[in-house]
Amino acid sequence: MPAHHVRRLISESAELKTLRERAKGLEALQQAYVDCFPAEHADLTKASRVGYLKAGTLYVLADNAAIAAKLRHLLPPRVPFFNKVDAKVTGIKVLSQAKMPSDYRRGRSEE
Repeated sequence: MPAHHVRRLISESAELKTLRERAKGLEALQQAYVDCFPAEHADLTKASRVGYLKAGTLYVLADNAAIAAKLRHLLPPRVPFFNKVDAKVTGIKVLSQAKMPSDYRRGRSEE
């Protein structure tokens, strides 16, 4: 099935409306996350990402423990940035969530 058919199916499906809205909300949170840091912290935003929002707590996923530790110190004063996108964030938790190697994602393993 061509990609444009899949996009149309997703955009027009009433059953997927909630999923589309959540995806747009996460996209807005990710943009707010990147925007809340000055340029000198670009390394942090490249090594971390918004995970999910649950009960007012924004979960940020860091690639490793060192990045997570830095973010735990820098993020609490930045909560108002997320509320600008109507996210109603009351707290932030940082989790260490390493990215999978690209070979693993493609289904390839070392032989």
